[in-house]
Amino acid sequence: MKLKYPKEVTIGYRTFTVEYLKDLAGGAFSFEDNSIAIGLQHKKLDPSCTYNIICHEVLEICMALSKVRYIDNSTEDNYKFFLDHKEFEMVTATFSKAIQQFIK
Repeated sequence: MKLKYPKEVTIGYRTFTVEYLKDLAGGAFSFEDNSIAIGLQHKKLDPSCTYNIICHEVLEICMALSKVRYIDNSTEDNYKFFLDHKEFEMVTATFSKAIQQFIK
């Protein structure tokens, strides 16, 4: 599988700008400015790490848009995900459509 590195992607009903950062090991997204940051620090050492980061951010966006991501007040900067099978189907459909934008 070969990855594409689009500058913009549509996830659900929102369009995000995507920035690829050589010095970042992880990823992040923001609904405030509709942006996604993807770390490329381990791209040469482990190409699957980059794909994992992309999947992580895209899936988390899908879950947040579907309202199945909740703040975990017992831990700082943590989230919990609760969903039934119908919600899982909806998240999976959104994710599978979105992730195709990163695959050649």
